[in-house]
Amino acid sequence: MSKPPDRRNPDRPDRRDVPRGGRRASDLPHPISCPSCGQVQNVKGLANSRVVRWCHCKACGEVWPWQMDL
Repeated sequence: MSKPPDRRNPDRPDRRDVPRGGRRASDLPHPISCPSCGQVQNVKGLANSRVVRWCHCKACGEVWPWQMDL
C-alpha cells in the first residue's frame, strides 16, 4: 500500500506562529521563565482540556509541570 501524499505546503508558515487576536489554550496568564535556560519569550503552556498542566520551552526543549485553571 502506498502512503498518501502530504498535502501541507512546506512554504506556508506554521499557523500557530502567525499572530492573531484572542487567547489560545497555550497562552499563560503571565510570563514564566524557563528553569533550564532562563528564556521567557519561548515558554508556552501545553494544554490538557481546560487546565494547563505543563510548560514547554521552545528554545531548549525543557518541559516541566505547572498548573493553572483557565
